Amino acid sequence: MAAATKLHRFPAICQLFVVLRSCGHVRNTQPSKLNSVSNVQMRKMAGHSQWANRKHQKARIDGARSKLFQRRCADIVNAVKTGGADPESNPRLAAAITQAKKDNVPKARIEASQSQSSTQSDSFLSEAVFDGGIALVIETYGSSGQRGGESAIEARRIATKHGAVVKEQGSVSYLFERKFVVTLDSDDVDGVDDPEELAIDIGVEDLVTNVDGSVSFVCDEQEGETVVQQLMEYAFEPSDAGVRHVPNQWISMQADKHAQLRKLVSALEDYHGVKSVATNGKVNVGHD
Repeated sequence: MAAATKLHRFPAICQLFVVLRSCGHVRNTQPSKLNSVSNVQMRKMAGHSQWANRKHQKARIDGARSKLFQRRCADIVNAVKTGGADPESNPRLAAAITQAKKDNVPKARIEASQSQSSTQSDSFLSEAVFDGGIALVIETYGSSGQRGGESAIEARRIATKHGAVVKEQGSVSYLFERKFVVTLDSDDVDGVDDPEELAIDIGVEDLVTNVDGSVSFVCDEQEGETVVQQLMEYAFEPSDAGVRHVPNQWISMQADKHAQLRKLVSALEDYHGVKSVATNGKVNVGHD
C-alpha cells in the first residue's frame, strides 16, 4: 500500500516541478544550445577579425618591402650599366650593393641584378611645377622614348595626384645642374666629427644636410667615383651615389607648403620606377 502511495505521488511532484520552473523558481541547469552556438560563432568571428587584420598588415609590409627591393635592384642594374659589374672598379655599384644588403635584399636578387642587362637602366626625365613656382625633375627607369614608358607615366600620375602640374621637357630642367651626389646615412654622420671638414678634405663642391639627418656631398660628374672611393677609405659606406639634378638656386617655402612638397616627393620615391627626384624648394626657417 505504501509503495502504491509513492507511485501516485510522482505525477503530482512532476506537475509541481513544471509549475515552479515556469515561475522562475527552478533554473534550468543545462546550457542553452542557442547560447552555446552563439558563443562559438562569436569566438569564430573574433578570430576571423584578428586574422584579417594581421593579413592586411602583413600585406602592407610585404608590399613596401617588395617596392624597396625592386628599387635597390634597379639601382644595382643602373650602376652596372654605367660602370661595369665589378664592385672593386665601380664604386657606385659597391655603394648600391652595400645599401641593398642593409635593406636585407636577398643575395640571389643582388647577384641577379649585377648580371642583368636590360633597358631598365635607361632613364627618362619628367618635369613638373608645384605650388605655382617650385620646380621638380623626376628621373624614372625605363624607355627613353617620347613618353618615357610605363614608369614615367605612373610618376607623372603620382605627381598630378599630389598637386603638381606636369610640364613639357625643358620647362624647368634648366634650373638644375647635373652633379654627382654621394649621401651618407644619419648613422654614419654621427661618426663624423666635422662633416664640413670632411667635405674639404675630399674636395667636394658643396655639402647638403638633408631633412632626415643624412648629408650629401656634391661634386662634378667626373669626380664622383673618386669621392666615393675616398669616403670608403675613411670607412664610410655611402647609402646612395650617382648623378643627380641639383638646383642652381633654392626657393624658400612656408612650412605647411614644404610639408606638402615633402609628401609629394616621398610618394614619388616610394614608387620603384623612380630613380631620383629633384626639387628647388626648401623650408623658410624664418616662418613657422
